[in-house]
Amino acid sequence: MGMPDFKTPLGMAIVGNTQAIALKEEIMRSEFVVHNSEVSVVELRQAWFREYQSLGNAKETCARFGISRKTFYKWLKRFKNSGGNPTSLADLPRTPHHSPRRTSDEIRALVLEIRTITGFGPRRLGKELKQQRGIQLSERTIWKIIRTSAPIPVTSSILHSDFSLGTANKVPTSA
Repeated sequence: MGMPDFKTPLGMAIVGNTQAIALKEEIMRSEFVVHNSEVSVVELRQAWFREYQSLGNAKETCARFGISRKTFYKWLKRFKNSGGNPTSLADLPRTPHHSPRRTSDEIRALVLEIRTITGFGPRRLGKELKQQRGIQLSERTIWKIIRTSAPIPVTSSILHSDFSLGTANKVPTSA
């Protein structure tokens, strides 16, 4: 007992999963790919609904396009709730609309200013902010602020020191 046979819009019989994949590729080539451009997700989802209207069967439609019924019904609900607006079929951004606990821009600027002046790392910056300014931030938060900002130039470092034989150890000064 295998999968039932389906007829494609192009008259090809579909027997198994391999043929369903072939059908999906064939439909994309024949209907949606124009001048070798990619098929947009909106056009593909609209094709699901056109196929669903012609078949009247969500299970067959999903099998033909290789999607789950849960996905199909999610997009169908979104499409109907928008009144049939095709823009509702586009993927929505996953970024949050609001971040109430985000560190304020003023504090971020202060962290970067102190870092530029002192060259301290996250642990020492946290202590400095708490003692001098009364601001408590975790090391991780300070590290994220530093990481997302532009790098500051290193003015003096042990990596840039002159340790050659016969000379005194000198740490370069900024010019």
